[in-house]
Amino acid sequence: LTSRLTLNGGLRHEWVSTPGEINGKDANLRNVLDKEVTVGDPYFQPTHHTFAPRFGLALDVLGNGKTVVRSGFGMYFDQPLFHIFRSPAFRSLPFVNRGRLTSVTALPVDPSQFKGVESATEALQFQLQPSYSMRYNLNLQHELSGMVLSLSYLGSRGINQVGGTDTNIAYAQLRSDGTPFFPERSVRRNPNFAQVRTILQGFSSSYNALAAGMTRHFRNGLQFQAAYTYGKSLDDASGTSRLDYANGQARSFDPYNRRLNRALSDFDIWHTLT
Repeated sequence: LTSRLTLNGGLRHEWVSTPGEINGKDANLRNVLDKEVTVGDPYFQPTHHTFAPRFGLALDVLGNGKTVVRSGFGMYFDQPLFHIFRSPAFRSLPFVNRGRLTSVTALPVDPSQFKGVESATEALQFQLQPSYSMRYNLNLQHELSGMVLSLSYLGSRGINQVGGTDTNIAYAQLRSDGTPFFPERSVRRNPNFAQVRTILQGFSSSYNALAAGMTRHFRNGLQFQAAYTYGKSLDDASGTSRLDYANGQARSFDPYNRRLNRALSDFDIWHTLT
């Protein structure tokens, strides 16, 4: 816009369709209360409201090229690609029926022994909504005696993110003080199924950090750089699988009361010095 102020902007749109099994053997429990698994297309209904704006600015504060303010904002969508639904796509009733046998007398095992042993299945949220993060930053850079000093604020918010949990749990009852609990021998909300391990949306996250840095260029190509970041990350699901991080459990305790899982992220690091 001027010799001291630069603005940039953009818009990204990414279209994702619904996959299909070549013989029509898509299987998904579309609602946890359905009496049976739905077989056939569509496997899920995606959303196409995935318009992602990006904005940025750079301002030469004094006009001498020594003090610069920069800021940026962007939206980034997490599309429903195969890495999200890889597990429920091939571990759903009626095509996969898992069970346990106490004894095996001969191999191969008669498949009829497994039929109806367990009514557990896996599922993917059928009606998907936009899942995205908003990322933003504001930083100040200043050149002083051959050094470049910087001070930055970095932040992000995760909206309607993807996580995993058993959605076929019992209905919680309330104590006199309003806290929920599950009595002994509680019955699952859908007695037609046992565990329904589901990939679903609705989780959230936040990250805030303050960063400081210094860069010094010497002669003959030698450069010295130091940076320190103080940050904090919170969420109610750090991944979709319990194997994503060695120090956490990605599956939600209660998908209908997700604040129970709100805590420091499995990957949270408060202090980083480089």
